[in-house]
Amino acid sequence: MLYLIDFNAAHRYQNSCMHIHIPFHNGLPFIGTPAFASINSHLGSELSHRDNFESLAYLLIYLLYRLLPWFNTTLQQSATLKMKQSISSEELCKTCPPEFSQFLEYSCALSFTEKPDYAHFWSIFWNLSINLILDWQVSSIFLVDLGTLQVPHEAPVKGTRLEHYDTAVKKTLKRCVQL
Repeated sequence: MLYLIDFNAAHRYQNSCMHIHIPFHNGLPFIGTPAFASINSHLGSELSHRDNFESLAYLLIYLLYRLLPWFNTTLQQSATLKMKQSISSEELCKTCPPEFSQFLEYSCALSFTEKPDYAHFWSIFWNLSINLILDWQVSSIFLVDLGTLQVPHEAPVKGTRLEHYDTAVKKTLKRCVQL
């Protein structure tokens, strides 16, 4: 289990009285860690949902391979920005499962005020988790309560894809426990 918490750049994205998205601004100071910050953060733009997900995509790629082309502490922030702007998601994720590229592309395509489709994000990585059993999953398999395993925040509904995936994961985990 990995917990990621960074409230350094946390702020309201919606006016709490009127429930409208905050306005877009340029010329703001850089916020974040250069290796994981969104391109918009490097450019001094107001940040929103899209930037959180772009940063998460960079972090997930880094956790998968322990490498990003611009992950170098001696690079200036401007050099990091140029590298991020010049590399396509396909090139960055060429050795990753395709879900990583899909996640990054979707994140970068969001508009400033657009609310992300969280179910879409979840489905991208849920499908990947069905197809992959990583070493750490097998070694920690005995910590899983197979009787209650299900898609977080959403109970599988009979006859849906989620029920199918829930059942497939339980069967896979039971096979691993028997090894």
